Amino acid sequence: MREKASKKQETYTILGAWDGEPDRNIISYQTAIGQALLGHKAGEAVTLPNGEFEIVSIEPAPVDKPVAELEGAALSAP
Repeated sequence: MREKASKKQETYTILGAWDGEPDRNIISYQTAIGQALLGHKAGEAVTLPNGEFEIVSIEPAPVDKPVAELEGAALSAP
């Protein structure tokens, strides 16, 4: 989403109730931001307590890979 006043853009990932990691902009659908964004489409405006934002795009969250897969990839890298 992009702040209308400053044009600053931020990316959020909305996940389940206990999946939040605010430091990485991963938020629960139960948070104020998550609730404000749900049901909206790209191009729509959303008003949050800290300003008005435009939803730039909506994409599925990347699929997490198991740790074992990541370790194997690191070991087999040239």
